[in-house]
Amino acid sequence: MCGGIIIAHLSNFAGRRLSIIICCIAGGALIYPWAFVSSSAINAGAFFLQFFIQGAWGIVPVHLSELAPPSFRSFVVGLAYQLGNLTSVASSTIESTLGERFPMVSPSGKHIYDYAKVMAIFVGCVFVYVVFITFIGPERRNMSFEMADKQIKIRIQTSMNSTRKLL
Repeated sequence: MCGGIIIAHLSNFAGRRLSIIICCIAGGALIYPWAFVSSSAINAGAFFLQFFIQGAWGIVPVHLSELAPPSFRSFVVGLAYQLGNLTSVASSTIESTLGERFPMVSPSGKHIYDYAKVMAIFVGCVFVYVVFITFIGPERRNMSFEMADKQIKIRIQTSMNSTRKLL
């Protein structure tokens, strides 16, 4: 939550795209401490990784809202998020399948899978994808949602008036 609130506020000044890209790069730098540190220092790595993940993912809905046409804004944002959820459904199966490719032996001699490596690869791929898509996409900084809503109301009113004249 901290990352989502703080980074979202800062994105008003720095821009949504730049904030998302910085969060993904910083999060990418924290993958190793999060996945491969076995001491209590893992807590710091996990906290800051989540800080930057929530920072980036907290801005995405607002960024999508700014990019979407005003009359379809909620539809575009909702559809994009639900398609993301649909895509992520397969992640546990993918992680399990990839985990089988990285076998290791536990200290007790039992054969286990190295899921830390798999999750690190998975998170890294997600960061790279988000940076790429955000980088190639446009930005509409300081867009006024109120002005767009007023324009929609004017169009609706004009359309209703012209329909009444026809009747």
